[in-house]
Amino acid sequence: MRCNPWRWLWGAIPIAMLAWVAVLAHRESIELDLARRADSVLARSGLNLARVSFIARDAVLTGRGLDDAQQAKAMQAVGDTWGVRSVDNRLWSVDTVERYVWIATRNGNRIRLEGHVPSDAARRDIADLVKATFPNARVDDKLVITRGAPPLETWLAGIGFGLKQLAVLKDGQVDLEGTALSLHGEAIDQPAYAGVKALAASDLPKGVSLRQNDVRAPAVRPWVSRMTLAGDRLAITGSMPDERTRERFSAAVTASLPKIEIEDGTEVASGEPRDLAVVLDSLAGGLGSLEEAVIDVRDASVSITGVAASKDKADAFRAVLSRIPASFKVSEQITARGGAPDTPYVTQAALEGGAVVLTGRAPSEDARSTLVAAARRAFGREVRDALEIGRGAGATWERCLDLGFDALRQLDKGRAVLIDRRLEVTGVADSERTMQELTEALRDAAGADCATETRITFSAPAPATPQAQTVVPGPVAATEEMRPPTAKASPQAEPAPAVDEDRRRIDEELRQRAAAAAAAEIEIQKRREVANQCQDSLRTVARQGVIHFDYAEAKLDKGSHATLTKVAEAIARCPEFKVVIEGHTDADGAPDRNQRLSDRRARAVLEYLAGKGVPRVRLEAVGHGQDRNIAPNDTSANKAKNRRIEFNVVAN
Repeated sequence: MRCNPWRWLWGAIPIAMLAWVAVLAHRESIELDLARRADSVLARSGLNLARVSFIARDAVLTGRGLDDAQQAKAMQAVGDTWGVRSVDNRLWSVDTVERYVWIATRNGNRIRLEGHVPSDAARRDIADLVKATFPNARVDDKLVITRGAPPLETWLAGIGFGLKQLAVLKDGQVDLEGTALSLHGEAIDQPAYAGVKALAASDLPKGVSLRQNDVRAPAVRPWVSRMTLAGDRLAITGSMPDERTRERFSAAVTASLPKIEIEDGTEVASGEPRDLAVVLDSLAGGLGSLEEAVIDVRDASVSITGVAASKDKADAFRAVLSRIPASFKVSEQITARGGAPDTPYVTQAALEGGAVVLTGRAPSEDARSTLVAAARRAFGREVRDALEIGRGAGATWERCLDLGFDALRQLDKGRAVLIDRRLEVTGVADSERTMQELTEALRDAAGADCATETRITFSAPAPATPQAQTVVPGPVAATEEMRPPTAKASPQAEPAPAVDEDRRRIDEELRQRAAAAAAAEIEIQKRREVANQCQDSLRTVARQGVIHFDYAEAKLDKGSHATLTKVAEAIARCPEFKVVIEGHTDADGAPDRNQRLSDRRARAVLEYLAGKGVPRVRLEAVGHGQDRNIAPNDTSANKAKNRRIEFNVVAN
């Protein structure tokens, strides 16, 4: 029987089709089974970065972060898996870098990661470190997988340590180049600054070094530094921008005053005015011309009061001040001692109306301040200071004036005059007994410190019934002069002789100075009244308009322009005064962020007013953040009250 091949063919076709259908039906399960076994092999080989997929029995390898040796190992592991027919290598090759840099930057509650990372596994480790250090931060991960990392354990330890330092910075950055760590930014407070600046090699993880520590102290507002010179002692308080400036200033002072003893009570702080180093150098170089001084540096202004030994030295110090940059406002009151001591040396305290008027001379600015403070404590009323600095005060000058204050406190009105070592107290007492007791108490308390003379009167009471005798109405005087060491005089002694020509001249001079002080006080009061009128005008304009900013920004809303234009016009009507622009926020958000926002908003208002023609020298911008809220932060309406701009007129 003859065989027909075509008949076999027609039978084979249906069989082949049935086989193909069977293969298609089981292909997916075959691919899943191969992928599962290949993944298991890769995991056991420590090649988790590689991913495998299958087209039938043909494997496709993908992934990144494997070096050449690891790629070859992955190819071998998948190719040896039972059932795999071929392997297509599509693994990404990563670059190798020489400078392996990792950077973390903090801006408020946001952390940005940049630079290099050796693998996705290391990326996850870093993410865990960031989350542990900044639980609520928003993380922006821009790390790129590259090869060339230091030993992983040391590298991750350096990153963890750097993140802990970043946590005590307001805004800042840490970077790790290889295993060398650098720190930049502003500390959140003084203890944090001290801790970061004190970092030593022993504090770092093993294998990690500190390449740069550029952390700044927290900023202060206003920036203040005060220097008080008294003889061979200089006390410094307030702020210094850094240790190097502090050391440079101390060296310059020592060069100017070789015997000086410096008492440094400053703290390092940032936020200093521009060109401060030039100002400090100038002041340090000029201190050698002064015997006493109080110098205040407050932001961009310098105020000096002091005493020089002569007019030439006072002029020399003023020449030094001329080197201070024009960006600083400088005011000085330098008195030259010069020549012979002032003779006679006179200081007077007089009760005039509701005030105590001090005239005459004081030996130094410190003594002057002490005397004014003592007068305020003794009398509890306004003190008008018209004292001048002069030479020739005795060793018991302060002691004798304290006695005069004690006596004056017991009088209805009067004055105490210290002429060299002679203390004269005149006035009116409420009774004869007070008059006599005060005279004796003053004499006994003075001892050998000063001679005392009292001319105290009292108003004799009218008799209850007329009597057949001559009644002398009006004041009765008690006069006593102590002339140690002779026997004491009686309160009933004869009245003192007439005041000689020197005393009349002194009295006239004191009266003139008191009149000048009163006139000056009147002028000050007039100036305050004008300043108050300007203040009321500004507040009215601001209250009737609106000053708004974009949300959480310092950009002025256009609706505020009309109000600020009227504010500029009101300021122009008061050309003799300075205006402080104060920014305030509510208590929502971080205090340091609110502080910066209020600063920026106050400066934005200043810039607008300056653009409307108000001279910048008449404007100052200050931000108070949330420190001066005027309402509770419990409702939207109250928070709106706290978000405000205020204008304050400075009268002096």
